[in-house]
Amino acid sequence: MISEILALAGLRDGWDGEGGAAPSAAAILDAVRFVRVLGGLGRGIEPTLHADGSVLLEVGGGEAGSFRFGGDGMVSFALQDIGRGTVPVDECALHDGIRRVLWP
Repeated sequence: MISEILALAGLRDGWDGEGGAAPSAAAILDAVRFVRVLGGLGRGIEPTLHADGSVLLEVGGGEAGSFRFGGDGMVSFALQDIGRGTVPVDECALHDGIRRVLWP
């Protein structure tokens, strides 16, 4: 998972053919920290990139939700059955809902 996230660093502006922003190093590092803080992730998590350059970790192909990293030390989430929120990356393991989604 971490190697897949780090591979996003190779994308440059316009990576999507429509002017998508390159990911910031800070966004990539926040996503890697998230994976490390949680001690890995469950199956069905796919790293991808949003057109604004933020890193996404999609759950269940995006249907169950996603985690978004903009490089500010926070993770925003939109998760089915839990809702939306924003927490510091370093505190995500303390969030009960996040743990339930990643390890049902």
